[in-house]
Amino acid sequence: MEIERWQSGPNPSISVVIPTVPSTDHSDVVEELKEQSFTEEWEILIIVDDEPTDRRCEARNTGLRESTADIVAHTDDDVSPPSDWLDNIHTAFEADVICVEGPVRGGMNYTGTGLYRGCNMAVRRSEALRVGGWDEEFAGWRDDTEFGWRLEREGEGKCIYVDSLLMHHPPKPRTEPRIDQEIMLYNRFSNRYRDRVPGSAKKHAFMFLVERRLGRYILNILNKNGIN
Repeated sequence: MEIERWQSGPNPSISVVIPTVPSTDHSDVVEELKEQSFTEEWEILIIVDDEPTDRRCEARNTGLRESTADIVAHTDDDVSPPSDWLDNIHTAFEADVICVEGPVRGGMNYTGTGLYRGCNMAVRRSEALRVGGWDEEFAGWRDDTEFGWRLEREGEGKCIYVDSLLMHHPPKPRTEPRIDQEIMLYNRFSNRYRDRVPGSAKKHAFMFLVERRLGRYILNILNKNGIN
């Protein structure tokens, strides 16, 4: 993986990690980030991989390891961050906070149901590394939810949702449902899954596979694992 690093100064207080691939132009999000109102030192790490989204978690883990700031903000290469995005992240990280998430508008709409979105979450680097970083088995689907729930369960501190931490995600996300990872998430965090994942999400995942003539096979798996 190739790392492109931009720093506003030698001692950044926030590192922004963006996974991307060579075929995607990430210049717009970088230029918007450089227009942030944040006045402290910070940095951007672009993690470039020549593989598709199934190595996104590996790229984010590379960014976690290579970041120099205590706070690491994660986002995507096709978003449009408001000018106060970094300010709101910095303000939210009180001493006992280890993870912050916020709403997403646009091609993706998220209003804070404890599911986490990788385009708009920030973590305390030391705690993120201590719990093992992003799980690379989940890359491309539910990786952000799994990471957030693991930080809640194993991290030493609070995970919070902040309304002011808004991110615009203009295009529709490029990921598609993966029922095997949906089942893995359920098996690892069954209580959180039951409480937070709406029934419509499970139905959408099932219908996605029905359209590909895998419905009966997947339905048997769902019933066997108690997801119905």
